Amino acid sequence: MSREVCFSFLRGFCRYGDRCRYSHVSAAQQHNNMWGHPMAHTQPHANHSGRHAGSYEHHQPPAREPHLSHRFWTKAPDTSGSGATAFDPFRVMSYNILAQELAQDHAGDLYPQAPAWCLQWEHRISLILHDIAGWSPDVVCLQEVDRYQDLAAVMAQRGYEGAYVQRTGGRADGCATFWLKAKFRAVLVDPLHMSHLGLKDNVALLVLLQPLQPPQQQHQQQGAGGVGLLVANTHILFNTKRGDIKL
Repeated sequence: MSREVCFSFLRGFCRYGDRCRYSHVSAAQQHNNMWGHPMAHTQPHANHSGRHAGSYEHHQPPAREPHLSHRFWTKAPDTSGSGATAFDPFRVMSYNILAQELAQDHAGDLYPQAPAWCLQWEHRISLILHDIAGWSPDVVCLQEVDRYQDLAAVMAQRGYEGAYVQRTGGRADGCATFWLKAKFRAVLVDPLHMSHLGLKDNVALLVLLQPLQPPQQQHQQQGAGGVGLLVANTHILFNTKRGDIKL
């Protein structure tokens, strides 16, 4: 059973790429046989009598260019067995939750197939909080947050503390960072406004966290000197023409 074609892809670009729930093939490529082989240019063969036979030629569609530029990654050395880790392993979650204002303003052009109730905040916040709980992160970085107080109230009940910075230029959304109080305490919270640097209205939130060690481990950390975890949370531009420069 074939999937519906992505409208954004047909217009030229889909922000979700290979993660999109809809199909990224043209309408012509949607005509598949029962085995899933494409029949993009199917032409019936004519027999000697001039009548068309029931067999078809199958042609593979041309390969699509990757929609993301190739990037070169530098792998950090593995220090897990060297004793260099100053505290226990932790889990960090980063999540662009889509600002509610943007979900409503762009419902017609970006989410035309989504029912109206799916975009309501009361429905979306329950799913967002469910996703966060499912991953059980120690640190949560959220982007496009324009209902921070709603999220912070529930996160506080789950044992998190948080900080928030709103975008400049009259934008309603911003970045929020939460951390488990049982594992970390915030030593420093520093919001950065890109507009002060002559850039766009993007922001970043820097939070320096200090791990909380159990009493039996505290004496082992006294000689480590101010061990901390610096968490940087930012929301960069969505513009394919800017390449890797998104600020």
